[in-house]
Order: sequence, then C-alpha cells, then structure tokens
Amino acid sequence: MNLHLDMSSSPHQVLLEVQSVLEKNEASYVSAELLDRLGEMTRKISDRRYCESYVNPTILFTHSLKLLESFPLQDNKKNMILLLRLYRGGVICTRNLLTFLSYDLSHILTCCIAFWKQDYDSTDQIVQLWKRKTLSNYMELLSNVVNFDPSLIKDDLTIELIKPFLDLCAASSLWMQGTFRTPFMMFFGCLMHHKKVRASMMQMKPFLDIFGIIVAKINFYAAVIQNELYDDTRPIIPTPSTISSLRLWEEHDSQMLPSSSNIGTSAGFSSVSQSGESQHAVDILEEFAAPLVNIIDEDFIDFTDTYRLVSSRDAYTEFIRACQIVLTFEPLNKSLELSNIMKWLLEVANVVMLDVKRVLNGYVEEHDLQYTNFQAFAIIDVMSYVSESMKGSSFTKKERLCEQLGVLLREVHNKTISKRLRDVDNKIVAFPHIKSLIIEVLGNLCYHDSKIQNLLREHHILELILSNCIIDHDNPFLKERSILCIKFALKNNALNQLLIRSLEARLVVDGSVFRDIGVDVKIENGNVSLSKDKPI
Repeated sequence: MNLHLDMSSSPHQVLLEVQSVLEKNEASYVSAELLDRLGEMTRKISDRRYCESYVNPTILFTHSLKLLESFPLQDNKKNMILLLRLYRGGVICTRNLLTFLSYDLSHILTCCIAFWKQDYDSTDQIVQLWKRKTLSNYMELLSNVVNFDPSLIKDDLTIELIKPFLDLCAASSLWMQGTFRTPFMMFFGCLMHHKKVRASMMQMKPFLDIFGIIVAKINFYAAVIQNELYDDTRPIIPTPSTISSLRLWEEHDSQMLPSSSNIGTSAGFSSVSQSGESQHAVDILEEFAAPLVNIIDEDFIDFTDTYRLVSSRDAYTEFIRACQIVLTFEPLNKSLELSNIMKWLLEVANVVMLDVKRVLNGYVEEHDLQYTNFQAFAIIDVMSYVSESMKGSSFTKKERLCEQLGVLLREVHNKTISKRLRDVDNKIVAFPHIKSLIIEVLGNLCYHDSKIQNLLREHHILELILSNCIIDHDNPFLKERSILCIKFALKNNALNQLLIRSLEARLVVDGSVFRDIGVDVKIENGNVSLSKDKPI
C-alpha cells in the first residue's frame, strides 16, 4: 500500500480547501477532484503509520474543529447534495482522526446540534438522505469521543448541551435507525454511566421520552425472541403503553423481524440457542439494552427510586420488566456483579411488597392489580435467577431477604385461593406464580446455609412451605419446588428435622411429598412421626 501523498494533497491542504469551499457555501466550487482527494485522504488518515509520517496533529486538530463549524447553510437551495457530501467527508475525517487526537466534546455537540437544526429542503429525499448519513457519522464521532475519554462528558457545558441534543433525538425517529442507533446507544450508555450527568438528565423530558422508548423496545425484542423460539407458560400482563408500542412497531419492524402480538417472559433465555431472524433480534436487543446495563451498578438503587418518582406507572412497570429481561438474559448480564443486583432487588422488593399488601388488604381497581402483579412477578423472577447463581454463597442482608420473602409468602398464602385444574378460568388472578417463585428462592437461599435453615424454622416459614406441597394451577411446579426447599432445609439440620417430627397434623398433605425427600410419615394421636427411608 502506497502511503505517500504530495503536499498539495496532504491532509492539511485538503481540509483547508474543503473548509474554504464550505465557507463560501457555493456548490460550484465543489469539484469531482476535490471529492476524490477528500475520500482518499479520509481512508489514509485512519492508518497510524501514515499519520505518524505525514501529519501534524496540532494543525489537523485546528483544521478539523474549524471544518465542523462550516456546515452548508439552508439558504443555498441549489446543488445542496454536493455540499453535504463534502461536509460529510469532513465529519468522517474528523472521526478517523480521533485515534490520535483528543477532541472537545462540547464543541462537537455544538456543531452537531447546529447542523441538525438546518432546515434543508424536506421534499428532496436525496438531500434528506445525505443529511441523515452525515448525522450518523456525527453520532459515530460523538460515540468514539466518549468511549476514548469518558471524562469529557463531566463538564457543565457538555451537560447543558445534552438537553438540546436529546430534544432533537426525541423529536426524530433517526436515533432508532440502524446506522445511527448503534453509536447512539453507546453514547447514551456512556452518559448514563456518570452519576452527575445521569442526575441532570433525569430532570429532562427528552431523556425520559427516549429512555421510555428504549425500555419498551427491550420488551418488544425480547418478546420477538421468545415467541419465535419457544412457548412459555408463564403469564405476562402487558401495560397499555406496551400494547400500543407493539402495534406501532410491528409495522416499523416488519421488514426485518417476525411480528409479535403478545409479550412473553424472560424465563429460559439462557438455555436458548438463537439463529437467523431470532439472532438478529438478539443483536438489536443487546444494543437497546446497553444503556440499562451501563447503570446497573452501586448507584442503580438511586436511579430506580428517582425513575419511579418522575415517570408514569406505565413507564416504571415497563422499566421493571426491562430490568427482568436484562438481568435474566445471559448475553446481557455477563459483566454484572450479582452482589449489586441483589442489593438492588432488596430495595425494589420493599416497595413492591408494600403494593402487594395494599392489594391483598383492600379494594383496588383492576389495572392496579395488573401493575402490582407485573412488578411482583418480575422482581421475584430475577431473585430466583440470581439466587440460583449465588446458591451456597453468602451476601449482605441475606437473612433480611429471607425474612421479607417469608412475610410475603404468608400474605399471599393466607389471602389468595389455590386453584385446582378444574377451577381454571380466564379471570385475572392475584399474584400468579409468586408463591412458587418465592419458595424456589427460599430453597436457593437455604442450600448449604445453616443460618437460613434455622431462620426458616424460627420464623415458622418451614410449616408454611409444607402447606404448599399441593398442585395449584396458578403456581406451576409449586409442589415440586416446595419439596426441594424442604429437602434443602432439612439437610444436616437436626432441629429442623425434629420440628417436622413434632408437627401436629393440621392439614392433609400428600404422603408422596415426604417420600420424595426420603422420609416415611406416620400419624399417631395427632402427631407426625418420621422415619428415614434414606439419609437426609
């Protein structure tokens, strides 16, 4: 590869000529030769060997920043395409130079906003195409800047410029389109990673609009993947905005993805192998999920609490659902700290449990029940997934979590009716799957943990679990999970085994429950006696 260019075609000279033509805002000065030289220089400038031999970084830095200010003005209606092509080449050159130089993010944002606001002929589709292409390259430049030097987004001027930039994005569908979407999600995720910037954005309506759409898109593409790959029996109760979003986006996405008329759940994602259209949906899901993954850190509790206060109930419920998807989908959660997730779950569960108690203890409208069902299921489902991964290990406030779940299990058990198969109907049920999931989590928590085993006994949770060794249509696998939980609770715990032996027979429990964990049950004078068929 020949890296040499004569000085008349050096990057400095080419950029000066491009800048001069753009400042004149006259397309007659745009020659095919200049476009070719700019294209050749743009390709060569990305080669480090060439730049180290023929480029003065300081001069190029000055030229490239000045060039960004020289965008075509909207008052020139003739031959705008040539000027846009020339300006776009300058943006691409600036993007490629980023490997060697450090740019002023606030300056780039200012130029991007000013260019975006230019009201070029909206009836000329070719002009609009080149404008969109240029904005996509701008987005790549912004994304590269914050990825190379994240500290650049902390200054006050940059934070002030974020609002008008997000205003433009929120008013346009451009940020959801492929060539713009990928770098935008990286840029948006970097913004959200900084607590100061994030706190400022939480007060901006365009941020809430964009973040709400991102959350709904996560729901949508997760549904596409799930409905395409397998039939899930777990119910999901979509919020009104989710339903309207699906209807809106089915047409928008119909060319590249199978449509979906309902929302599934995240359970089972980790064991599914994607291919074809479903893999394409996974790729898009990962892009939309990137900003959310970026904020699941030690400050995520604060973000969630603030978002709950500033957003609608619809938006918050969809946010919880999106968290469920991200945290239970292995391609998305590989880099996440389970301990941080568990801390977050504890705090969110506090709020959800209050709503559950309110529902169970008083009259609520049907949509209130839907929201609470939705949130409770999502949170306990994530607990189940995380606790399975942390089985046998200790973490902060593990005992507190066990106590909370015991209280919630008692509330749901005492104030809901178990439904046999013959009782099945289509009515909304209060907290389906919740008992089954809680008991699964309790089983994970007490696995090889004597403290949790003892806590189950001391708080009378063990007897409650025994009472759930039944078939319940609204809680699939309730019996099986209860049996497994009892087995873990009795393992090497003499006091728990003694409790079982001393229980008075208050309810009839299927004897196969105990046989499955290696215990033979006999009832004499109202007391239960056990003998071991095999070691517990």
